[in-house]
Amino acid sequence: MRSVATAGGHPPSMPACERRTPPGWVLKCAASSLPDWPSSVRMAHRGTSRALQSDAAPSPGAPPDRRVGDGAVAIVGAVGVVDLDRRAAAGLAALIDATSIEHFEAPTPCPDWTVRALMAHVVAGNVKYTEISLGRDWSRGAPEIELDDDPAAMYRRTVGAMLEAWERPGALERETPLPLGRGPAEAALYLHLGETLVHGWDLAMATGQRPAFDDDVVEASLTQFRSWLPPQRPPGSPFLDATLLGEDAAAVDRLAGYLGRHVTAWSP
Repeated sequence: MRSVATAGGHPPSMPACERRTPPGWVLKCAASSLPDWPSSVRMAHRGTSRALQSDAAPSPGAPPDRRVGDGAVAIVGAVGVVDLDRRAAAGLAALIDATSIEHFEAPTPCPDWTVRALMAHVVAGNVKYTEISLGRDWSRGAPEIELDDDPAAMYRRTVGAMLEAWERPGALERETPLPLGRGPAEAALYLHLGETLVHGWDLAMATGQRPAFDDDVVEASLTQFRSWLPPQRPPGSPFLDATLLGEDAAAVDRLAGYLGRHVTAWSP
């Protein structure tokens, strides 16, 4: 049996998660299909054929701590986003590896999304961001894909191709439309990083696993999202208000909470 992720980022009959929104909006359980954010939301944010390794070292020449861009779209960070995304993908791949077929129809923290539908969505996101790296503009939605009988292999294949494409010279520097204005495509890849981490948390909670993402990768993503969005979301935001956890909480739980997940309801 196959699952399909549609152009709206959701499998057929799978409505947007967390909260109903006005027509044309897509919700936060699909970072690759974020809507155009209202003007009151300000963004500030700052791959590969190699085997996915969670301890992969940064690529040679990774930029020093920096802030690039002004106004609505800015990029901050010390480690290249491709390296961060590669390490996050290694963690999500391990979670998919450990997901048995018995879990496929289980619910997830995204209401109305099953585990199968969630895995189809992250594969669709890999395909979408490969296209962006090759010159397609960022836009809402994701391509339609069919999840085959080996989701882990399909995920690794698509994310490996995506990361390799983002290592092409100039891929990160070109401009693309973003949820608020135009900016470097590198900023778009931060959306994929956040989706990888938070959907990894979703999958782990749904299948009784514990996500083993590197804390520095999660903290880098959380820093970006804190720059994009205040804890109390303005009217029309696609994100629920943040659930703020103490600094003693796991980094991935704090990220999930900041993006509106009900962490205490799902944590063991």
